[in-house]
Amino acid sequence: MLLRRAMADAGLASYKAKNHYQRVRPFAEKGGGSCTPEEEEEALSRDGAYPSGDTTAGWMMALVLAELVPSRADAVLQRGHDFGFSRVICRVHWMSDTVGGRVVAAATFARVQSDPVSQAQLAAARKEMAAAGL
Repeated sequence: MLLRRAMADAGLASYKAKNHYQRVRPFAEKGGGSCTPEEEEEALSRDGAYPSGDTTAGWMMALVLAELVPSRADAVLQRGHDFGFSRVICRVHWMSDTVGGRVVAAATFARVQSDPVSQAQLAAARKEMAAAGL
């Protein structure tokens, strides 16, 4: 439940800015396509690039998981960063889109940390992980 809520919060936090800025994506502005043209380009060309929603979601998940497993925080945060950067490599985001996504995720994570429901879900997730020996 904690991870589902984190994803929803991340998505809601990024879409107001995406809809406002409607920034054109690199593959659409410069041509040459993306890594997965058959899967993404048509839909993404109608969706603003800034901030990166995928980076927002990936960084949000990394922050939540790093909070849950501090001993693995470095690796988890690196993976979250790399997930966002893959969007630049695939030409569906500009670097500043991914930086913006991480900022949105960090602000959202900071906000939800003070939410009692989020705190209860975090505590429940910690219990589940402890029971699983993690």
